[in-house]
Amino acid sequence: MVDEWQLRRSELNHQWLKNEFIRHLRAFIQRLSRPEPDERRLAEFVRADWPKLAERRDDLANLLATAEDALSPRQVLEEPPLSSCGPETRAWLSRLVHALWLQRTPIRRRVEEASAALGEVWECYVGLDQVVERAGPDELRSAAKLFSAFAAKVDRLSRCLTELPSRIEVV
Repeated sequence: MVDEWQLRRSELNHQWLKNEFIRHLRAFIQRLSRPEPDERRLAEFVRADWPKLAERRDDLANLLATAEDALSPRQVLEEPPLSSCGPETRAWLSRLVHALWLQRTPIRRRVEEASAALGEVWECYVGLDQVVERAGPDELRSAAKLFSAFAAKVDRLSRCLTELPSRIEVV
């Protein structure tokens, strides 16, 4: 399960959010600062890249909702040799291992921070989406500072995703 979760995190955070969305957003913001921005390229971002955040939002929320379970060291009880323990033993040991892990790691705080960052990104996105829907190049240029603030929030979300453990940590 953790391998699947890590693959989803890598695809969402590294492959899509960092290497695609943030990069394209930064280029869009850079174009907005030019005296005469390339209107075709602005429109291309608005049409092709901007809506992808709305398309991927549920994937990001699901990733965060499943992080604690996927990263819990209780997962090792599902693999040999611990998987050969009886069901009763695995049940109490699983609860104990998970409770100890929660006390010794900041996983819940990290997930909460990432969830809060996603909420801030989404709130800002919804506000900017109204601008994007009706704006021409001049209106987009006048909202450049808002897009820069949005980019900072997206960067924070990406950092929060990066700070989640990259493997099951048995402490």
